[in-house]
Amino acid sequence: MKDSNPIQVSDCLLNQSSITSKIPIKTTNMNENILHYGNQLMALVPGLIGLNLLVRPEATLQQMEFIIPSEPKARKLTQGLARVYGIRNVVIGSIGLNLSLTRDPKLINMIYLGGLAMCVTDGIVAKSVIGHGEWLHWVFAPICIAGAAANYYLS
Repeated sequence: MKDSNPIQVSDCLLNQSSITSKIPIKTTNMNENILHYGNQLMALVPGLIGLNLLVRPEATLQQMEFIIPSEPKARKLTQGLARVYGIRNVVIGSIGLNLSLTRDPKLINMIYLGGLAMCVTDGIVAKSVIGHGEWLHWVFAPICIAGAAANYYLS
C-alpha cells in the first residue's frame, strides 16, 4: 500500500526553522563573561581565607600579625575566635559565589558592599587589638569598590 501523504524534505526544514526561531537565546559579550568569572574569583577569596582559619588558626593569625598568647586558656579562646571568623568567611564566600552565579549586578553589588564593610571593620579591630595590621584588611577595600563599580557600569 502506498502512503497517501508522503513527508516532503522541504516541509521538515520549514518546520525546523520555525521552531528554532521561537527559542530565546541569550548572548553574552566578552565583558560580561570576564566580569562573571572575576566575581566568582573574588567570592573565593574570603572563603579560602576562612578555610585556612578553620584548619590552621594559629598559622593564619601569625600571618595576619596577631600575637598568639602563651597562656592555655587565652590560646584556646584565640583559636576559637579564629574559627568563628573562619566560618564567617566561608559563609560570606559561599553567599558571594551563589550570588555571582545569578549574574544580577544589584545582588552582586550587595555582597561587594558587605565585603567592603567586613574588611574595613576587620581592619579597625586589628588596629584596636594589636595596634597595627589594619592594612592587611584594608587592602581589599579598593578591590571591593572596583568590583562593585565594574558590575554597575559594565552590566
